[in-house]
Amino acid sequence: MNSPKVFLCAVRAAMDPRSESAVAWPANRAPAIKLLTASRGAEFLQGRVGGRRHGSDSLRCRVAAPNIAQVRGRALSGGHWPPPRPWAAAVGAGLPLHPWGPSGIGDDKVMGSPRRDPPQAVQAATAAPAGSCVDAFARPAPSPPILAPVERGFERAPAERPHRKWPMGTGFKKGGPPKAETQTPDTCPIQPHLHKACQTPAKMPSIADEFDYKLDHVKTTSVSSGDIDKTFRSSCIDLVSAALGGKVLAFSDQWFAEAANLLTPTAPIHQPGKMVFTGAWFDGWETRRHNADFDWVVIRLGVASGTVEGIEIDTAFFTGNYAPAVSVEGCFSANDDEVVSWQGGRGKWETILGVEECGPSQRFGWKLDSPSGKQYTHVRLNMYPDGGIARFRLFGHAVPVFPDDKDAVFDLAAAQNGGVAVSCSDQHFGTKDNLLLPGRGKDMGDGWETKRTRGKDHVDWAIIKLGAPGYVHKFVADTAHYRGNFPQKVAIQALSWKGQGEPGDKDAAWQEVVAPTKMGPDAEHELACASDKTAFTHVKLIMIPDGGVKRLRAFGRRAV
Repeated sequence: MNSPKVFLCAVRAAMDPRSESAVAWPANRAPAIKLLTASRGAEFLQGRVGGRRHGSDSLRCRVAAPNIAQVRGRALSGGHWPPPRPWAAAVGAGLPLHPWGPSGIGDDKVMGSPRRDPPQAVQAATAAPAGSCVDAFARPAPSPPILAPVERGFERAPAERPHRKWPMGTGFKKGGPPKAETQTPDTCPIQPHLHKACQTPAKMPSIADEFDYKLDHVKTTSVSSGDIDKTFRSSCIDLVSAALGGKVLAFSDQWFAEAANLLTPTAPIHQPGKMVFTGAWFDGWETRRHNADFDWVVIRLGVASGTVEGIEIDTAFFTGNYAPAVSVEGCFSANDDEVVSWQGGRGKWETILGVEECGPSQRFGWKLDSPSGKQYTHVRLNMYPDGGIARFRLFGHAVPVFPDDKDAVFDLAAAQNGGVAVSCSDQHFGTKDNLLLPGRGKDMGDGWETKRTRGKDHVDWAIIKLGAPGYVHKFVADTAHYRGNFPQKVAIQALSWKGQGEPGDKDAAWQEVVAPTKMGPDAEHELACASDKTAFTHVKLIMIPDGGVKRLRAFGRRAV
């Protein structure tokens, strides 16, 4: 029996490794049956070494490849064929088999002949590129896929195989199989569901769909946890910070942890193993389980009113009990009682942040794409449906209520009057934003403090943008609670900035308004301004060489 070289035809090479039904079908006289294989299926078939199945439909062959492997498969046998002819499956695109016979496979024999001819598979094999996966038995579209990607590779999906007559003829024409043509995944007609280009991701349902209380859609940009501070801290203040005067007015529940913790200006802490009456102690706001609706907390801003630029939600140390999603609403009202009476209802709330999903123990930030500039006095933080949040930050700008008297003297640098600490040289132990808070603080933790320095002629600095351009009469540098780490001296510079962005510390426009002056521990130091006839927009506090300052005041009148 004369046997031609046999090549890999369209094979169902990708299959369940637990199955014994690796199917292969032979090359007939079709003009272009290419040698194709699924990459992961080929790896599997190359690993299938061992005995052959018994019966008239069994075969065993040897592949002429760099890594010689015995491949076991099942030929399509029986049917309209005069004498028995050889059929086999080879692994790898374009790998020829040794000729059948004693010199090729030893005493292995193949019984049977083909009986089914899927002509569309022949056409597919002609069109598909080498190295792709072709289903020899796929029906014309739309048919259920026979090969489906799964986590462990390719497994067979159930499908009915059509039975058809196989045309007469044997082997390839002279010259072997033609070269593969190039096709792109989006043009390949064979099982496009295997290609990412053909996949359309299904839209995931939002947690907001589960609640009847609907909010307006607000366009935002997500801010990564590492970029939150540099995105907001140089141009905004935390409008709800407890240090600024933010206050919780009402809440739906605070069984496990108090809602007031949301407004703590410092970062959350963790005390593993600490238990209280209600359970494990958490530094944040945590409510009971199994809430049928959503939990909420009403907060009054620490300023007269403010505009919002962005939001931060920190779920630090809340892992199995974090809030799955949040939203934020705001209103403008002079009546706290009226706002509290709305509780979890609609009231006069307006959407600031739509429903956004959160995760365990992480900082989440959102920047409003188009801040409305609308002023708010109160906000409501909603948590869907329950859980825990460590911190809530509402970044924006204070809208101060200035005195009607244009000659009135007040603190132009105070955060409540619109002052913002825009940059500093260092804030290792205490942030620059603390300089502008009301009061004298409670300890060293709520001031501006830098790390120790060893170099000569070192100075630390912080730049503050005044709430309104004005004429400064005097400054007050307060070193409250800094008893062993106050700066040796303090100097102050000022300028009137009209450029883009914010001024740098080396800008030539800075002028000295307070010469270096010796400081002392735990005291308020009044410093006269040398240029009280010039309107300034920014001031720069300089510590020589380093240390801590609790507050900086800039008393003056507005330039109107």
